[in-house]
Amino acid sequence: MTKSEFVHRYPIHVRWGDADVFGHINNVQYMRYVESGRVAYCEDVFNAELTSTIKTGWILADMQCSYVQQVHYPAELEIYTRISQLGNKSATILSNIYREGEDEPVLTS
Repeated sequence: MTKSEFVHRYPIHVRWGDADVFGHINNVQYMRYVESGRVAYCEDVFNAELTSTIKTGWILADMQCSYVQQVHYPAELEIYTRISQLGNKSATILSNIYREGEDEPVLTS
C-alpha cells in the first residue's frame, strides 16, 4: 500500500529509550507506535473519546506485523492508519510505519 491509500497520519518522535545499546529500535516499541496511531485514528476520524468511562469500545483480538527495514535512533516516523474491512462487530485496521519523508514502509501491520 502507498501513503495515499491511508486516511490518517500520526507523527512519532523516536525517543532515545526506544532503542537498544546499538541504536536499533526495540521490536515492542513498534507495536506501541501502531497503538498510538490507532488511538489517534479513532479519536480524529471517529471523534471517539477513549476514556475509562466509555460504555463500548475496541477490543484488540489479533495483531500481526512485518518488520521491513531497521530504524535507528534518532528518527522521525509517521504512522499511517486506515480501516480495510468493517463488519457488524469487527474491523480490520491496517497500519504502515514510514520514516518521515520516505515512501517505503519500515513496518506493516
